[in-house]
Amino acid sequence: LALPAASRDDGRAAGAPAVATPGNASRTTGTPAAPVPSADPKGATPDGGPTLTTWRQARAALTPAEHDAHPSIGTGAWLDTGDGPGQDFALTFHQPRGEVYVTATGPALDGGSLREVARTVCLGLRHLRGAYPDLPYGTFVIVDTGRAAGPGIVWSDDFRTNTTCSASLTDRAAERPAGPSGTTGPSGSAGQAADWYPAAGGLAVAKIPSSDADEIRVADRTARAVIDEWNAGGKPGGRLGHENLAVGFDPAGRVMYVWAVKPLWDRTTREEWALKAARRACADLTSESARSAGWPYTRYAVFAEDASGGGEFLRWGTAGSCGD
Repeated sequence: LALPAASRDDGRAAGAPAVATPGNASRTTGTPAAPVPSADPKGATPDGGPTLTTWRQARAALTPAEHDAHPSIGTGAWLDTGDGPGQDFALTFHQPRGEVYVTATGPALDGGSLREVARTVCLGLRHLRGAYPDLPYGTFVIVDTGRAAGPGIVWSDDFRTNTTCSASLTDRAAERPAGPSGTTGPSGSAGQAADWYPAAGGLAVAKIPSSDADEIRVADRTARAVIDEWNAGGKPGGRLGHENLAVGFDPAGRVMYVWAVKPLWDRTTREEWALKAARRACADLTSESARSAGWPYTRYAVFAEDASGGGEFLRWGTAGSCGD
């Protein structure tokens, strides 16, 4: 590939096949640029997110950049991040959607292994983009086929906007225990909807102060309710206030995010708070949707943040599926 065209003896012009590239239109909301949607995104989530259907639509590598993707990530790194003997990874590509799918086969990925794989993939694809500036991909999606429940999308991220390749914000593969007294959250999955996943980029957008009057009104109502309900119970780990709990919105994902910064909470306390916050967020979104036909937000996600800025999504779901 490094030889000049004049030195080739096959008579063909040099250069890689022409490919479409995502647009660079600016967004006034601060939302990270999204991959180019498919002309026929059948099987995608309502907001165009990846699903098992779009994963199955992805194809094997064809272009030089695609063939270089796996080596760019690094054979040694793949072996180091595997979850024990038998773990293997394969890359497929959905060019119309701008997505690279990473399929893990073998033992199911635990939380630590998943984060390592996500970071490794992100770094490798950013390196690949340096070699191929017109790379038509922006998002990587990890599919774990080793789960007891069957293949599932356990991670997705935009490697262009995640400049540090941080993998501390989401841990979607880890199963969460049920709430108090055995209750479960939305969709009957301990508070984790099966058809979509919250995103670190969406949370970052939600932290940008809103100027929309309805968003401010609903965020204030939800935040006050979550704070009052938690403090009324005298729960361990200290009281909540507006200085360590907030609510914000991601317009692109149509998600309302609720997050709290409580570094001293243990796992049980985090789970108990997340259950209360999820129920309140779901109820408020459901009532607002009934009140206003133009209300755009249909999803919620609850995030517990630690003092270093890391943390995890504990619960997420869709309005109208609030559980008990």
